Amino acid sequence: MGTLISSNSNRNTPNTGVSSTIPPPYNTPPNTAEMVTEIQQLRALANQLRTQVDRQPEPQLVFNSMPAKDLGEAIKPPKPAPFNGDAKDVIPSLTRCKGYFEFFPTKLARAKACVLLAVKFRERAAATWVEPISRDFLENEIEQDQESRQHILQLEQLRSRT
Repeated sequence: MGTLISSNSNRNTPNTGVSSTIPPPYNTPPNTAEMVTEIQQLRALANQLRTQVDRQPEPQLVFNSMPAKDLGEAIKPPKPAPFNGDAKDVIPSLTRCKGYFEFFPTKLARAKACVLLAVKFRERAAATWVEPISRDFLENEIEQDQESRQHILQLEQLRSRT
């Protein structure tokens, strides 16, 4: 059977060959004075780390003068097939346009750019009836932008009052 170890110093103590001033977690718990000392040491260490972080210079943001290229510029996806006005092709045509726009998130970030490009993908009857709509969109876009900005400012003012 097993042998009993008579010395308390060797019981349940792993022999790692490394001497440490930190007692293993399964020894007797520290008394109040030891805990207070350790808490003070930890607070001092936390304060020291805070001052080190505060002393570090703010990271410098580097702005690249070259605009980022869109994925579409690299892979050059085919342009969507033109929409000719056939009713059954409305949704598929819009889906193809939206898919194409996803390749150009930077260049087609504004609705105006998307509309102008989508107008190019219209032919025959569709080109005839989309022309007045696109003209109206282009003429009224500035006015709509100004109205939207005014509305946002009013909402911000209401929010700041509450």
